[in-house]
Amino acid sequence: MNVVDLIIQLASLLTSITLITLSIKKYFVVPLEKRIKDVNMEQYRTYLIDNMADISKGISKTPIQMARIYEVYDKYIKNGGNSYVHEEWEKLKKIGKI
Repeated sequence: MNVVDLIIQLASLLTSITLITLSIKKYFVVPLEKRIKDVNMEQYRTYLIDNMADISKGISKTPIQMARIYEVYDKYIKNGGNSYVHEEWEKLKKIGKI
């Protein structure tokens, strides 16, 4: 086998590996990432709604709990969270509960 044939075979191998990798990403990784994001958003939404309901009922939260609530809210909004959670957040913020 000469050097030219070896280079052609290596190029073919690299092309095949690249195509396999791209296919795996397209059909497995990207859908999995979307599903993980959807699950995370659902958990963020539930966490925020539960805590905002507590706060609106006058149930106090510790400073650490409030820090976590703010952290989750920021993640929720940065990932495209919906308006009804934002509206409730703003309502509680306006009356000084958050």
